[in-house]
Amino acid sequence: MLPPLAALREILGLPRLSPARLALAGVLLVVAAGLAIAGLIELAHALRLALLTSLHPAWVSVIIALVILLLAGGLCALAYRLSRPKPAPLPPAPAAAPLAEDAKLQGLLWVQRHPHQATLIAAALGLCLGALPEARRALLELLRPPRRDRRDL
Repeated sequence: MLPPLAALREILGLPRLSPARLALAGVLLVVAAGLAIAGLIELAHALRLALLTSLHPAWVSVIIALVILLLAGGLCALAYRLSRPKPAPLPPAPAAAPLAEDAKLQGLLWVQRHPHQATLIAAALGLCLGALPEARRALLELLRPPRRDRRDL
């Protein structure tokens, strides 16, 4: 069962057009696709005739099939790139951030821009910390908050 036309327009993100204009656009799109397919068939036939004068018919078929497969692969790659969502814009850096907060923000921005490298670095550090107890103790010492003396209170 098909969804109502208004819901279909909403799903596809089409502008508010009359059903007659949408139908006409759909028919024109189908006709254009048919003409494009007919043109590609004729182009392949012309390429076949041109190559038959100098090559064996089996090699001509191989060459034409490879050209068609390369064209299809290129169109699929283009469709994939066009259908990927755009990355979210990075937040602007604050103008007057303290030094520690600025370093954290820069680190976070780097991780967002380079997720694969950040994953590899985290895996390498995890391996080092798991294999070397001295490195683990040193990191825990660095991460531990400084002790306050009773005199500071």
